Amino acid sequence: MRRNALRYRNRTAFIEGSRRLTWHEADRASDRVALALRALGTGPRDHVALLANNCTEYILVQYAIMKLGAC
Repeated sequence: MRRNALRYRNRTAFIEGSRRLTWHEADRASDRVALALRALGTGPRDHVALLANNCTEYILVQYAIMKLGAC
C-alpha cells in the first residue's frame, strides 16, 4: 500500500457506495490503525483475529496488521 500511496497519491484506491479513498488516505488510515494496535500491545508474529463485513475498513485493518508484522 505504501508504494501505491507514493506512486498514485491522489488516485482513487477504494470506492464503497459514495465514499472514495485515495491511496494516500488509505495508507494514512491503515497507519492510524497500526498505531492503535501497537498501543494495545500487538507486535510482530502476534496473531490477530478480525471479523468484519466486506468493507473498506476490513482492508485497512488487514494492511495495518501486515505493517506491524503480525498475522
